[in-house]
Amino acid sequence: MLGITGSIAAYKACLLIRQLIKRGAEVQVVITPAGKEFITPITLSALTHKPVISEFFSQRDGTWNSHVDLGLWADAMVVAPCTASTLGKMAHGIADNMLITTYLSMKAPVFIAPAMDLDMYRHPSTQANMKTLLSYGNHIIEPESGFLASGLEGKGRYADPTLPTMVKRSRTSNLWTRAVYYEGLMALYEIDPDARYADYTDRWAASHQWTPRYGVTTCNADDQCCGQTYLMRYLQVGGDEKISKVRENLDLQMKTYNPKANNALYGWWTWIDAIQMAMPLYFQMTAITHDQRYQQHAMMMYRWSRNMLAGGLFNAKDGLWWRDADYVAPYHEPDGKPCYWSRGNGWVYAALVRCMQQVSPKDKVYKELKKDFLAMSRALLNCQREDGFWNPSLVSTHYAIPETSGTALFLYGMAWGIRHGLLDEGKYEPACRRAWQGMVQQAVHKDGFLGWMQGTGKDPSAGQPLSYDRVPDFEDYGTGCFLLGGVEYYRMITRDE
Repeated sequence: MLGITGSIAAYKACLLIRQLIKRGAEVQVVITPAGKEFITPITLSALTHKPVISEFFSQRDGTWNSHVDLGLWADAMVVAPCTASTLGKMAHGIADNMLITTYLSMKAPVFIAPAMDLDMYRHPSTQANMKTLLSYGNHIIEPESGFLASGLEGKGRYADPTLPTMVKRSRTSNLWTRAVYYEGLMALYEIDPDARYADYTDRWAASHQWTPRYGVTTCNADDQCCGQTYLMRYLQVGGDEKISKVRENLDLQMKTYNPKANNALYGWWTWIDAIQMAMPLYFQMTAITHDQRYQQHAMMMYRWSRNMLAGGLFNAKDGLWWRDADYVAPYHEPDGKPCYWSRGNGWVYAALVRCMQQVSPKDKVYKELKKDFLAMSRALLNCQREDGFWNPSLVSTHYAIPETSGTALFLYGMAWGIRHGLLDEGKYEPACRRAWQGMVQQAVHKDGFLGWMQGTGKDPSAGQPLSYDRVPDFEDYGTGCFLLGGVEYYRMITRDE
């Protein structure tokens, strides 16, 4: 049962119907009178091959449309889009149209996808109505953030993982920010195998034909990040379509020289974020195909970034990384300290974990990565804030404030290190506990929004000033980082249960 209400997002119901029918569902539409002002019943009927129900009595022959029968017939009811008006009527049982009476008669699970303007969504009455509906056992599908029909930007958009992101301009949704979100979602799926997580991921990936952003010819690590989730789904459920385009892309890169790095074959990762975006992908491919060329090539690119680019981006003495050639010493923060960007180091720390997961501890590559992991761990332990967070600039007093994405990635690495016996639990468990408690108590809002989250950029100054309430330009990658850290912390504290 699909309920459609009077929202500008009603046009997306056509896409939803097609997806449901593709999955073998039989779809019956019930629409409010206002909903018919946005999309015609003829269109909906043509898609569902069923008459659309809107009135209590059929306009064709005067027969009664039984909301009781509809409530018994359906296996699930989805109200999408759901306006603020319909939310209120559902919450308070105001049965003045066919959709509401059908909802009140529904015996199956009900899923509600709110879609409205930002101010309406934030209004206390709307939030109270959603809480009421949740208390009745309904399921709320949280809307996305983005540009709304009113011109405002914020929560209220009807969620659709296949749609482009809209931050200043349109970007396909397999860009790196969204890819990191799906890494976190897949981590959650591993400990809570809810089919909704897998379905949401597959809809996203299939809409991009399981292909790197900008196709198989890209050599940009940011474009390849989405492949990590594609390969995770391949390992979970199979399907050659999930791996073929990624493999074609990596095969091409392994024989492509970078003209912007003196034609170096391995000189593609010129910024340390790239190590997390792409290096684990090569290790996954070797684990799946048993072809060592992928892992070997990744290690050559890693060593080029670590040891050769601008004299080496890894400062072995401090155990931390400069973000790219622009930040290598003598560059420094205003207080004279080196500029070690928190999230940039978090990317590398997470990448080391994700690569070591694919390799035997007896392997030389594992031992090489482990050495850097331990050096970073020691350095990070020494610069953690008392409140559990890390500063945006790790060893500097410049921007001495909490930052959530880097903190979550450091929690991810440390908890994994403890769980695998690489880090001393007595030293590192308190750091993990402080990090988790700090984020939960100081960053997580009641509605799930994450504060103290730095926006996209390349150094500690990006997106400043941060705050508990400030909304970053992209929100998706921060959620992915938080899920990675939270899931690994959960695994650590429950490993003996």
